[in-house]
Amino acid sequence: MRIQPKGLFMSTNEQVSELVRLIFSEYKTALLNEFEASQVSNRSVASLRKDRAQASGIPTTLIPSTAGKRPNIKYNIQDIANFIVSCKAKVA
Repeated sequence: MRIQPKGLFMSTNEQVSELVRLIFSEYKTALLNEFEASQVSNRSVASLRKDRAQASGIPTTLIPSTAGKRPNIKYNIQDIANFIVSCKAKVA
């Protein structure tokens, strides 16, 4: 009898929850900068920036900064996890 890993039988919501838990355990925050989001999503920073300019890909949050600087661009780990799970290829 072969035992299958639990991951093969997880629902989409369970997969997203597990990814969120893993990302949070690594980064200890719910919002990641574009460099951290790039590492987690395995996409280049340039791709994330291009997606952001085209209003596609992983949703972003703009956090106003003080002293007239540009706003901080953050990625919610829930959105990153949803993006990763939604891009998973279906195999017959």
